[in-house]
Order: sequence, then structure tokens, then C-alpha cells
Amino acid sequence: MIDAVRRYPPADLRTLVRAWLQFAWVDLVIRLRPYPAWRHWLDVPPERDRSTADAAAVARLIALSEVAGRHHWSSMNCLRRCLVQKRLLAACNVAATLQVGVRESADGALEAHAWLTDGARLLNDTPTVVSGYRPLQAAFEHRLPGFTQR
Repeated sequence: MIDAVRRYPPADLRTLVRAWLQFAWVDLVIRLRPYPAWRHWLDVPPERDRSTADAAAVARLIALSEVAGRHHWSSMNCLRRCLVQKRLLAACNVAATLQVGVRESADGALEAHAWLTDGARLLNDTPTVVSGYRPLQAAFEHRLPGFTQR
């Protein structure tokens, strides 16, 4: 493990540490605080020009945060990963939007998944995975007449 860490350049190590600490913070808040205390983390960022951040830099930040998430005290689910990555990207002036989708499993259970976008650009998942989910609002519009997103 130590040898693997030594291979990272200092800037990547700083990103790994920041991501690991953000995972700790997000995980503890979700575990210990009621939903209204962290609900604002799910909000859509205000409309603004599409980010000019380098796609390679964004991909590197996402990849490093995934490493930090895999080496944490517990498994970090897609929601926690998205919340951490959204915060890290915001520090780089990338207005990532949290997307939540649902699908019905083979046994009829409802499954949810979260991912990030920047405009039409998918940031932290693959099109193959995301295509299996319906955006949450669209999935319920036909069941809840008058349903609108806040």
C-alpha cells in the first residue's frame, strides 16, 4: 500500500487526501444527521456557462476520488461518491449536477443510482451503466400528476 502511494505525484497525493477527508465528512454527516441537514447538497447548481475545465483534469480528479472512496472505512455508495466529487469539482469551478435514476430489478425491487453531469457531459460513470436508469423525475411523472421538481 505504501509503495502504491509513493508512485503518485505530490499534486495527486493532495487530491487523494482531500477526497478521503471529504468522504469522511460526507459519510459521517449522512450517518449522523437527519436528511434536512444535508438535503441542500443535492441541489442543482445555478445555471451558468459550461465549465471550461480541462476534460483530462476533471477525469483525473474523478479517478483519484474513486481511489480514495475504495480505500475508506466503509463502502462508499454512488450517492456519497457523487456528493464528494461534486464538492471537489466545485472547487475547480465545475458546476456538476447530481442526477438520480431508478430502475426495476428482475425481482421487482426499485433500484437507484446517482451520477454527475456537466451539461450533457457524463462525468463519473459510463453511458452503459447510466442508460439502464430512468431519471427520477421522469420515472414518477406518469404516476404523480402535477409532479414537479423543486
